[in-house]
Amino acid sequence: MTSSHSSHSTGLNNPSDSSLTAQSGELEPQIIPPSHPDESTIPQDSNERNILPNAGIRGPITDNFDFEAGINLPDGITWFELPLAVRIRENVDIEEFNNNSILKTIGVKNTPAPRPIDMDIGLPLKPLYYHADDEVCDLIDSEALCTLFAPLPATLLREVVSGRALLKKGTGIELQASRDKTREANGSICSRLLGSMEMSHPVEQSLGEARE
Repeated sequence: MTSSHSSHSTGLNNPSDSSLTAQSGELEPQIIPPSHPDESTIPQDSNERNILPNAGIRGPITDNFDFEAGINLPDGITWFELPLAVRIRENVDIEEFNNNSILKTIGVKNTPAPRPIDMDIGLPLKPLYYHADDEVCDLIDSEALCTLFAPLPATLLREVVSGRALLKKGTGIELQASRDKTREANGSICSRLLGSMEMSHPVEQSLGEARE
């Protein structure tokens, strides 16, 4: 007589069942499934363990590392479908992120070798959003517009201040001609990335306050 539950629940013969033993002549061996070791207990290769995620190399970072790659800005994004207010707000955040990353990279660069094995550079820099030339011209013309969009990212603010300074220095004719030509193109001309990155947080005053 077979066990009331073992043959159905496990699919194996009951070792104590004499009738089954007599019929088969021997006990069916119990199959034990292979165990899978916990992946967290598997020792990792030392090379993989020492890879710095931002630098992409095995630590420590040496003096011949290409630090410039972690400081130079990537090409900008020409998504003019995004409203100007959105691009301005995004660029303020991107500038702060990039400044913090550049600060960390320069800190590693200026740390004398040998550096700690786990010392890593800053996160990869993010691209800024481009502004069209006519958008910059409108900001140069209008203090109220600058206040409306404040705070402006530092790169854009420098461009606006520079444009107004040109007007005050008597070069307004050339600047006005350039602006008129830009507007005739219906804003399709893409400006360069406005200025270079500064190792400071974006200016948070309105343009009028920043000039005082």
